[in-house]
Amino acid sequence: MEAREFIYLDVEQLYSLYSQVFEGVADHFVRSHLDAQTSTDASSRGLVGNDSLEISILELSRKTENRFLYDHMYNQLEDKLIPAMKSLGYDHVDFGNTQLVTGSIIKAVGNAEIQDYKELHDFMSNFNQIGRYFSYLRLNPDTRFTEKRREIQNIEREVEATTDRNRRKVAEKNLEKHKIELVKLETEEAVKRGLQLDEAFLSSLLGLTETFYRDRFDVILDLRDRGLPVLLRAVIDRQWLRLSPSRLLALYSGTAPDWTLVGRVTYMPENLTSGINPDGSKNLSSLDSTVTHSAEDDDQSTLGMREAFAELFGKYYDLVRMYDRKKSAHELVVCPLAVYHQHKLPKSDE
Repeated sequence: MEAREFIYLDVEQLYSLYSQVFEGVADHFVRSHLDAQTSTDASSRGLVGNDSLEISILELSRKTENRFLYDHMYNQLEDKLIPAMKSLGYDHVDFGNTQLVTGSIIKAVGNAEIQDYKELHDFMSNFNQIGRYFSYLRLNPDTRFTEKRREIQNIEREVEATTDRNRRKVAEKNLEKHKIELVKLETEEAVKRGLQLDEAFLSSLLGLTETFYRDRFDVILDLRDRGLPVLLRAVIDRQWLRLSPSRLLALYSGTAPDWTLVGRVTYMPENLTSGINPDGSKNLSSLDSTVTHSAEDDDQSTLGMREAFAELFGKYYDLVRMYDRKKSAHELVVCPLAVYHQHKLPKSDE
């Protein structure tokens, strides 16, 4: 027996597909919603003083029941759609017979990377300062650093104790000089560790993020260690996440093993042309794993921007935990219906 731990479930898509696959379900949901609303209104009128806490509990209860219903609906829907799905990343699947077109419904399993551009924006805004913080911690046992800190503390005491204006001005200038030297030490250490970037470069990336990405949240499924040089980029709608982005980061530190993605392919890069079949589909077995970018990526501005973000995501998660980045591969964009982790449960007689 298996159970799904949902990370993401797009309820609007679920309703749409379910109502089309299972006829008459739309009418059922309308009646269900009206019955629930009538029940809630009647209960609210019966409460003494229209107690807002009781109303909130009733509403929360109804929402919780809906979530259980969504999970059950999804399980039924996936079972019904399995014959039409293209399976990727499973040991039992023969990729030589797996053909994709834009619009294909896929079910893929692989290691996932979380790319939260909102979080990345905050990280980029303070990147160099964060780099100096880490350098400070690294330098703390260093003799040069401790001596410089001691000198600064002595000069600070001298400034406080000096009453003569001229001597005080000289001491303050000396203090400023030592503080600059300390920041230089921290910056040099940060540069050695790759934790300093040109301010103009960071400002440009921030501008691009604010203009084009803003609230973007993507999940990248990596199938390269499963026999396919393919990345699947699922563009997530934050409102349907089951866990908050900050909790996902705390739980998975940016990457998670064996997540399942179900969704519809919305974009396939042009470099898959060697695998095109007469019907227009693309055969995944013919992909060249040595190709790292498509012909359209010869536009250096496009390539540079994607590489810049990839590098920053790498640095961001390096500071959360050690993360070994791999070479890039073909990337397909997916409109996700669901992202989940599948658990195997023991049988009742075990």
